[in-house]
Amino acid sequence: MQLCQPGGWYRLCHGREYDAAAEPIQPIAAADVAAAVSEVAAGAPLNGIRNVAGPEVFALDDLGRITLKAKGDSRFVVTDDTAGMFAGVKGDVITAPADAIIAPTRYADWLATT
Repeated sequence: MQLCQPGGWYRLCHGREYDAAAEPIQPIAAADVAAAVSEVAAGAPLNGIRNVAGPEVFALDDLGRITLKAKGDSRFVVTDDTAGMFAGVKGDVITAPADAIIAPTRYADWLATT
């Protein structure tokens, strides 16, 4: 077993296999984060929190499959709810709350530019 880095996220690797939990995740493009931060920085004080997120929710293991396929990588993802740093995260705690600002960049569109 080794620590690998497909798509910028560390995962456990077993040869041609990546283990990933199936927890929901809502990725956001760095450019969308930067736009949200600059908007807040230039505006009036929020005196609170601004939540931002990408427009789509994926199961983490499916996101790994999508990423590997898009990059032409023949390795595969095995769903293992005990694997990786998100293994202990259950439910929708790494997805956006209802009041979040939803950024425009879809994961597939971002992935096509990387």
